Amino acid sequence: MSNTKFKQQDRPKIGELFPTFEMVDQDENTVKLEDFKGQPVVLFFYPRDFSGGCVIEACSFRDKHEIFQEAGAVVLGISPDSPAMHRQFRKAFGLPYSLLSDKKNAFKKAIGFSSGALLGLDADRMTFIIDREGKLRHQYSSIFNMTKHVKEAINIVEAL
Repeated sequence: MSNTKFKQQDRPKIGELFPTFEMVDQDENTVKLEDFKGQPVVLFFYPRDFSGGCVIEACSFRDKHEIFQEAGAVVLGISPDSPAMHRQFRKAFGLPYSLLSDKKNAFKKAIGFSSGALLGLDADRMTFIIDREGKLRHQYSSIFNMTKHVKEAINIVEAL
């Protein structure tokens, strides 16, 4: 990805437009939030590819991916790992959705979520549900309950 600089913003609030982004995926294609206008978007931020909890979370989204597709939703995983690492991770676990590279957590920090409170773990695993109009409808954060991210996302996406 180009060295896109994200503008520092307040944390997104429920009902407000979610901040725009531009990141590269595992194939080094540029992905923007506006690419998905008219579709619900599930963004899940995770600490890093191939770590134990991240494998559990990524595979949970994989195992329920059909439910998201039936609801017309797009799932995107986001971590600071490189596109090359994302390609390996995606292939190793058969992940059907794109993984975006948030270099040095620039976007996550820009929207007011920086690590710090719990040994850097408090804000590293977050899920955001964005509706068809680009508004934030739900957010969930838990570093330890990886599978609940999927359950929370399914409940909201099905209700949209």
